[in-house]
Amino acid sequence: MRISRFILAFASFAVIAQVDCSDIVSQSLIALFGISNFQNTLNHNFLKDNSDLIYAQTASMLTTLPFIATQGYAYAMQDQDSDLSFTGDYVTANQARIQEFKNFQFGIYQGIVTNTGNRDCANLYTEAYQVLKEAHDALNNIIEYQTIGYLPALKDTFRQACQSNGMITCISATEVLLRMLNGDIQLQSCDIPKMFYDKDPTESIRGWKNYQMLVTAHTLYIATLGIGMSAASNIIESNDPNQWLKIQDRFQLQIVQAVKRIRSYYEQALSETMMNAQLMLVNDIKRDDYQSQNLQDIVSNASLSLNLFFNQKKWFIQAYSNQAGIQSSKCQDCFYLYNVNQTYNIFVAAVDSTSAGNMDIINKNWLSLIQQATDKTSLVNTAFNSDCLFGITATDLSANQAWSFPDNWKGYRQITNQYQVLLWSVQGRCPKSEG
Repeated sequence: MRISRFILAFASFAVIAQVDCSDIVSQSLIALFGISNFQNTLNHNFLKDNSDLIYAQTASMLTTLPFIATQGYAYAMQDQDSDLSFTGDYVTANQARIQEFKNFQFGIYQGIVTNTGNRDCANLYTEAYQVLKEAHDALNNIIEYQTIGYLPALKDTFRQACQSNGMITCISATEVLLRMLNGDIQLQSCDIPKMFYDKDPTESIRGWKNYQMLVTAHTLYIATLGIGMSAASNIIESNDPNQWLKIQDRFQLQIVQAVKRIRSYYEQALSETMMNAQLMLVNDIKRDDYQSQNLQDIVSNASLSLNLFFNQKKWFIQAYSNQAGIQSSKCQDCFYLYNVNQTYNIFVAAVDSTSAGNMDIINKNWLSLIQQATDKTSLVNTAFNSDCLFGITATDLSANQAWSFPDNWKGYRQITNQYQVLLWSVQGRCPKSEG
């Protein structure tokens, strides 16, 4: 029985959805495994983008949320049921992850202060986190010392850490974090997803999905552990294994809402990529170091920023002298910054990073169309409206210009004839027919 339950806990969530997981031990092992999978997607390096993995894992988490408090049953009963002997491995892994994220946690405090100026919000977040951290320290001590210490005393120390920690308990600390994730009206200035979506505290970049997802997912992870520890402390205090149900009922709606809200901000970051990228570049070009750069440096720096903060797209960037009428374009997902420093314009276009280029379109005979064009505007309009191009630009050959192109993406072509022409096409997309 023990081995079969262990295998069940490690089964894929697609399989889990099809089997009977009605018994409490199986549910608790599945809950522990789901939390473990989720915490494995987290990292504290903002430059390593795990947001896509986090988003995918939140979908899997939704399948375990109806019994997420059963982890508390495992914490409280692991010494009494051999089928729960694996619980200690999960607790130890969570303890290591909490320690690993110590500096990251302080960064969240600083981020709240920087983004909102609200130290009360930052202090409330930190106090809630600290209560749950200390409770988890005590829970880890149960696992670490139960064979050499007095187990009832270890359990009581954990119970006290969860229920008698000043004015705030594991239940209230978990409540605080979930209300912050859900944008509770009474904690409006402590809306964690919104404040970290609106800007990151170092670069003031709106919609940097990796930063926002790391902060909100870490908060969700700690709150999820809080649900389990709240259930465990109630079970230990009452000696009633069914106490997990009360905690499940208390937090069920809040935890589901929190996960869905985190996912919605990720989706918003994708849908608002072009707007947020434009806002970032508008702010970037105001910096002093942009004032004296040549055109190639400008496109190189813009490319570096766009690919770092908005890597859900692959980017085309052109900087060119701001003489009237020297460039014309028609495209999907593109924008201009005009008269930058009163000397040049910037053109930016993008394709989804997961897209593939449509080489059948790109390799067509475009030269005859270019040679027949009477001007740049008629060229780009005719080309865009006649085939499934995602974009086309035409620039005077005499223009002072510089380009940056996507790395490792085939789907664009440069043609130099009457004009400097760039055209690109995406498989499965035909903007002229999309309306």
